Amino acid sequence: MSSRTRIEMSEFDRMEESEKASNAAGTVSRAVSVIRCLAEAESDLSIKELSTKLGLPGSTVHRLLQLLRQDAMVEYDADTRRYRAGPEFLRLASLVAAKNKLKELALPYMRAVVKQCNEACTLVEYLPSSHKVWLVQAVNSDNPLRYQIELYDAHTVLWGATGRSVFAFLPRDEQRKAYDRGDASPATGQALPDWESFVAEMDRFRQRGYAVTSGQKVKGAVGMGAPLFDYSGQVIGGLCITIPELRYSALLEKPLSDLLKTQAHKLSTTLGFTGSYPGF
Repeated sequence: MSSRTRIEMSEFDRMEESEKASNAAGTVSRAVSVIRCLAEAESDLSIKELSTKLGLPGSTVHRLLQLLRQDAMVEYDADTRRYRAGPEFLRLASLVAAKNKLKELALPYMRAVVKQCNEACTLVEYLPSSHKVWLVQAVNSDNPLRYQIELYDAHTVLWGATGRSVFAFLPRDEQRKAYDRGDASPATGQALPDWESFVAEMDRFRQRGYAVTSGQKVKGAVGMGAPLFDYSGQVIGGLCITIPELRYSALLEKPLSDLLKTQAHKLSTTLGFTGSYPGF
């Protein structure tokens, strides 16, 4: 074989390898698109639905699904002929979520709240077994008059915006269990109103997407909180702000609540929430 022929063959090999690499990259990109589509869907999807959403031929979608099924990244329901995210994908997603704790994921959104309103922003996490929340992260403002924030101090969901922003979005039977504990206001000792009046107020919070309270946990403080939801749509905590009454007026309620809901919605989306955020 001549040197010219060897050079031509070598160039051909490089072109072939480049084409293979390009095809592989395209396959990976399309496979990721399939997984993303299944992960974001509210229900299982057929090949036709995936094909429409992705703008890919049905045959291509079918081939990608079979590749993904081999590693359990996708699961097939033979009865409905539909596909969903597979057990291996869910396992990996859980591992990643566990390593990126809620309080770390929340920081950019909390800082965005503080930057815009210059009031302290706190993150509370719901503790279902005790029907309490505890404060797991805080970003303070640079206002000279501000409150001392104590982390990991658990308190009832029945009082304060930090609690009621979660309580309002719990299932009714769980709300009743929390209510039956009968906790009084930690600031004033005030007893809870009757059940019907209480849940009527919580339903108003639920409809508008945030809770606002005054002096229920800390005397002289106004609290406002918006719920956080996980991938399943369950409330898992809230983003909240605490403001001295002398800095608060009714005119601030809408801009502050919109700010909180926007950032709480963004954080919920980061946690896998794909539903409609309340109040928007």
